Formats: sequence, structure tokens, C-alpha cells
Amino acid sequence: MNVGDCYIGWAKDESVRASGASGGLVSATLAAALEKGLVEKVLVLKKESTYDGEPHLTDSVEEVMQLSLIHISEPTRPLYIS
Repeated sequence: MNVGDCYIGWAKDESVRASGASGGLVSATLAAALEKGLVEKVLVLKKESTYDGEPHLTDSVEEVMQLSLIHISEPTRPLYIS
């Protein structure tokens, strides 16, 4: 099976890279999109328990970075957006 090209990436900011899951790439991308006005809001997870996270829509870069510190141990319940 041919899977094509693979890439690796991480946040340039060392504090984001150290605190975010998998190098903080998603957190840094979401924050940059908000800062540059590319999006109005982003969807992140707020930790509810060790195994559960609640979807949360935010327009705050600070909140994105704060929630990047949260790690959930298992996959969360299915997400349905209406």
C-alpha cells in the first residue's frame, strides 16, 4: 500500500511545544488562525474527567493555549455538531 508523503511538525514556541500534545502543532495552528482572523472561532476540548472532554467553541487565543495543557487519557465520546 502506498501512503504517500509524510510530514512532521511542531510549534515553534518552545512553551507551546512542551505543553501541547504531540508538539503543540494543533494548538499553535488554531491560535494563529484566530490571531490572523482566518477563523472567527475554533473547537477545542474542555476536560470533564480523566476520560472525557466537552467540546467548547472559543474565539480566545488564551483559552486555546490554556486548554492545550489538557490531556484526555482515552478517546472521547462521539462529537455531533448540529
